[in-house]
Amino acid sequence: MEFIGWLGFVLIQLFYLPQIRKTLRTRDVQGLSLPAWVVLFLLSVDLAFSPLGIVLALALILLSVAALVVNLVTVLLDSERRALHDRLARTRVVHLEVP
Repeated sequence: MEFIGWLGFVLIQLFYLPQIRKTLRTRDVQGLSLPAWVVLFLLSVDLAFSPLGIVLALALILLSVAALVVNLVTVLLDSERRALHDRLARTRVVHLEVP
């Protein structure tokens, strides 16, 4: 069961990477809340090593897998290859030809 706690900890830390990359690339931190990041980090460290954290990590892993499956199914079934969030937001991908 300790493996699941570590897996949850690693996954939570990996979820920060896209935002860190964007912040480093754009040098823009507007809209980010440092206290929220600190709280999320501390919670991830604390929850990764507690029994409740293991249960929450399993639940989050299952929800993530379910979301992935739902999105893959909607992409495969949609004629325009839109994911569920695209359908809900009524957005479309516009492909432009590169000269």
